Amino acid sequence: MYVALSMKNKLSFIDGTLPKLVAIDPTLVAWVVISWLYNFVSKEIITSILFATTTKEIWDDLKTRFSRKNEPKIFHLRRQLMSFQQGLYDVSTYYTKLKSVWEELASYKPNFQCTCGRLESLQKHTQSQYVMSFLMGLNDSFPKFVVRSSS
Repeated sequence: MYVALSMKNKLSFIDGTLPKLVAIDPTLVAWVVISWLYNFVSKEIITSILFATTTKEIWDDLKTRFSRKNEPKIFHLRRQLMSFQQGLYDVSTYYTKLKSVWEELASYKPNFQCTCGRLESLQKHTQSQYVMSFLMGLNDSFPKFVVRSSS
């Protein structure tokens, strides 16, 4: 549902970020969005959101219900990431296939809203982990970087 709403630029209707419009009655907008949500979800789910008073309440309920992590899938992706090898692929294909695993794994990570700047160091660490997994999976015939000691 999140993807469908984002592709239609409708997330602001449900996450509480839609600015109040003077010319449009907010009650009417909420009613239209709630009706759309009712039509979008199954009949079994409607019964649990019928008594919500705002679109944000409905969205929060649906988000809680459907955003559970899929631990077995995460385990499978991590294992795949750790064991992925270049093999017969050229470097570009190997990187593309590896990147698709990284991106799928990243889709299971929580999104953090941070203004303190510390999130940047976590992102750098994640990127370095991606570089390591890329380098570890390269064929031995691929030229490796040599790190020389300064002593």
